[in-house]
Amino acid sequence: MIHPTPHFRLYGIAFRLHPSWLLLAFLLLAGNLILAPRWTLTTASVAIVQQGALTLLILFSSVLLHEGAHLAIGRHYQQLRHPRTLYYFGSVPDYDGAATQPRGDLFTTLAGPFGSVIIAGITALLWWQWRGSNQQLYEILLTIIITNVGLGVFTLLPGYPLDGGRLVRIGLYYLNNDLLAATRQTTFISQLIALAAIGIGALLFLQEQFYLAFLLFCGGAILSHAAHQSYRQLRWQIRSKEIPTIHAAFLNAPLISSDRHLDDVVDDLLDGLGPHNEGGPSLVIDATKHPIGVLGLEQLQAIKRRQWAATTAGEAMIPIAALPFLPADLPLDQALATCTGGRYSYALVVAPEQGTAAQNTPIGIVTPKRIVRCLDYYREPAPSEVE
Repeated sequence: MIHPTPHFRLYGIAFRLHPSWLLLAFLLLAGNLILAPRWTLTTASVAIVQQGALTLLILFSSVLLHEGAHLAIGRHYQQLRHPRTLYYFGSVPDYDGAATQPRGDLFTTLAGPFGSVIIAGITALLWWQWRGSNQQLYEILLTIIITNVGLGVFTLLPGYPLDGGRLVRIGLYYLNNDLLAATRQTTFISQLIALAAIGIGALLFLQEQFYLAFLLFCGGAILSHAAHQSYRQLRWQIRSKEIPTIHAAFLNAPLISSDRHLDDVVDDLLDGLGPHNEGGPSLVIDATKHPIGVLGLEQLQAIKRRQWAATTAGEAMIPIAALPFLPADLPLDQALATCTGGRYSYALVVAPEQGTAAQNTPIGIVTPKRIVRCLDYYREPAPSEVE
């Protein structure tokens, strides 16, 4: 999957900003001015933009603190170690490692809304203490209170991947011992919530409340997308524990001599990748036909085109010693974690009885894209297969 949006780290966990933040920023900063043409660029309209920027900053900070509460508890239970996508209502993990640990998932999930309520409560005390002293400060504190209360209440709605949906899923998983079915049911609730938001937005649109209607339309669509993506990722996660790495391996990698120059091997390399990138990188071999490295498109692009004629495949390749070796029967979830967690996005597949010693002869190459495509091909397991 491609994630082109900016990322940052919180508690050591990588977060990506979902593009919905850009849409929200547009609505808060310029939406009122565009959707209400009676306004012009006056002092009043500039104040509206400034208020929108302040609201966006408060919302972003509140969501970060909400997620920080999740992470603080999740670290105690050794959860939430995988990259996450940050929406304006919370984050969704790329790999839901907490799903199979109900106790830790329960406390980790409750920490977010509880943290938002604490922030709202502390701010309410300050707001009450300083009421009437400064009107601007009064409004800022009130915005913080409303934002955190709204965030806490909204995330407790019973639709996955919201916190409320995770809590409902924990209960269903406890009762039925079927994680995928529990996630499917809470995802369906999310779709109903999204449809309700879009329906209310349609009614507001008919009443010419265009700004609120647009907000609800977008919010419903984004929640529906997040729910679908979260269920799909969990389905992949469960399926990946059952499929061996050999099923995703590229077994017919082209063999390229280490003394050939890049301008001479580029056609062989592209043939190996395939017209739709369904193949994989090439193996670089020495004079004895023994593999000594891997050459992929990334290594080719790292060399300037004018230097291809003077650079050999042996100079541009990744040495085999620098790549991980994976047994052919290793589950795909572990293979994916290895590929995405290392310096290079390749791993060499060896026969199961060979172990992982670097001197073993590889029988295939695996990449994250091939793993994702393999999981998508096998699709969803039968409910009876899920424990």
